[in-house]
Amino acid sequence: MSSLATAALYIGGASLVVGVAGTGVSLYGSSQSSAAQKAAAQQNAALQMQQAKASAAVARYQAQLNYKVAMAQAEVGDKNAANLHQQARVTEKIGGEGINRMIEGQDAQNSANRASIGSSGVTTDSGSPLVVNSYNAGMQQLGRMDALYATNVAAGEKDWAGTMQSYQAAVTRETAKQYQYAEQMANWSEKMGIASAGVQQNSANNVADASMISGYGNAISSIGSAISNAGYAYMNYNALKTPAGITPNQQSSQFQAGLNPASQYYGGGQFSLGNH
Repeated sequence: MSSLATAALYIGGASLVVGVAGTGVSLYGSSQSSAAQKAAAQQNAALQMQQAKASAAVARYQAQLNYKVAMAQAEVGDKNAANLHQQARVTEKIGGEGINRMIEGQDAQNSANRASIGSSGVTTDSGSPLVVNSYNAGMQQLGRMDALYATNVAAGEKDWAGTMQSYQAAVTRETAKQYQYAEQMANWSEKMGIASAGVQQNSANNVADASMISGYGNAISSIGSAISNAGYAYMNYNALKTPAGITPNQQSSQFQAGLNPASQYYGGGQFSLGNH
């Protein structure tokens, strides 16, 4: 065996070993990189889910608190309105009773006046007594009307204040409904945040898988190249070795046959360029 053939064989073997070893290292690195990418994607997704849940929990708590406060304010407004309307009725009752006592007092005073005038022998249906009595009656009626007006104004003010309290309570209840919607939005936001985190994780996993598959493809290609180089070296080895009794011309023919193994045999016998 010539030293050149041996060198070719060693080089081919070393090329195969180095190629396979390098491919293995590359494949291992690709696998580890893919696993690291997936682990990072999982951690990011878990963090995003936690953030979505935490944000939603805070939003829900705030919405629930605002709703309770608003409903409590509305309830207070209703109670205030009812109290004001009740005060208005009390004002009307007190005013009415005052007017009745005024009428009773006026009637008693009129009777006393008529009795005093009659005891003096003066008639009350003509002359100055009639004028005086008519004037007094008019003033008394005006006093009753003023008292009734004051009573109605006071009661009306309380009714109006009660009506405004009822209106404010109704507005507060509508605001409370908005807080309920805010709670629903918090729930929806939480679901969307979790779903988005899952989508991003799947996307990152797909990228990692594609990278690993690409690494497998490159590894297979590298192994194929290493095998091809080793095969070529082996053919060169067969072609370069010089057994006893083979002339340089036959050796050259065997080298050419080594490049094309299918041409080494033709019709059951060895084919070489040196025989033709």
